[in-house]
Amino acid sequence: MAGWFGLGRVAYFALFMVNAVAVLNKERFLAPLGLTTSHFHQQQQAAFAQNSAYGAGFDSYGMPQGNMGGGGGEPGIKMRAVQLVDAVRTLMRIPLIPINILVVFYLILFG
Repeated sequence: MAGWFGLGRVAYFALFMVNAVAVLNKERFLAPLGLTTSHFHQQQQAAFAQNSAYGAGFDSYGMPQGNMGGGGGEPGIKMRAVQLVDAVRTLMRIPLIPINILVVFYLILFG
């Protein structure tokens, strides 16, 4: 059973997933689903404007009042996933080219 699921297969799967994320098109795939960082920034600005319209503002010391303190708390899981996709698309495109070439040559030579 250990031969079925070795580290090589895990490495192939990880490479396959990173490749899949790296080739996602932001305009065609991510933007219509609302999975871009600009979409989340627009939502935060709208929430900020709504909070400031209901009297939440700054106190006499310049500290935020109400539910808008310091960027709205920690980002949710969806926002973190979007940031991860953006980071992979930005940082891994160029390194993936030689890695994929090496994997293809390895598979051609050693099957």
